[in-house]
Amino acid sequence: MPERARELPEIRFHWAREKPTLRYNLSVVLMPLLLCLALQGEIATAGSLRETMREGKVEVRLALAPLNSQPHLYALGPVTGLRGEITVVDGVIHVGTVVGGRPLVKVEREAQAVFLAYTYVASWSEVASGDAGGLAEIASALSRTKRERTPFLVTGRVKRADYHIMDYRPDGGPWSMDKHDQAKAKFALQEQDVTLFGFYTERDEDAGLFVHHGERIHAHVVAQGATGHLDAITLEPGWKLLLPKGNSW
Repeated sequence: MPERARELPEIRFHWAREKPTLRYNLSVVLMPLLLCLALQGEIATAGSLRETMREGKVEVRLALAPLNSQPHLYALGPVTGLRGEITVVDGVIHVGTVVGGRPLVKVEREAQAVFLAYTYVASWSEVASGDAGGLAEIASALSRTKRERTPFLVTGRVKRADYHIMDYRPDGGPWSMDKHDQAKAKFALQEQDVTLFGFYTERDEDAGLFVHHGERIHAHVVAQGATGHLDAITLEPGWKLLLPKGNSW
């Protein structure tokens, strides 16, 4: 009987237009098989926020290289071991880590995630623009699109964006939510052009899967020299909201 830590990860596919959820148990070495199933318009997850935050499952759940052999990959999640953040924008893998107390961002060809939410989008369409605002205004704009679950992009300039990078250092003791919170290395951006990539959902069953309980958005920020989990943001007027275009979603 294998140890629990070696169980095969559960990969969930969430089909658009109310198609049934399919579940596959696949090992990391079998990930290339996902490429046959990864059609435009799916949202897939490997692992979950719940498993990572509450249960402390920080082992490898997904390797990105096989997924990225298909064009137009978009993804977000923490690095294996909770030692960084992954943000993928159109196949470019941005990995943010903490070195000497400061954020470091590299574009990698390969990365491994403990939890990942991802999709493939061939093209995007601008659906809204806004005045100065934050996550609440982004969520409001998304709610008006009538899409109850969707990936999204936001482009614009920020007055300030607060974000964190997971930088977990095991101490040999049992896992706890406090350890998860203490592992967040917090940083801020000011007066910079940014791209936000994230997922929006109005479905309760997505809470704990790829959005936090009580929230509708899970987003990462990408800027010059920075990437990580977005905690708060103040956007300057003129920001743009983009959603998957036409048949790409």
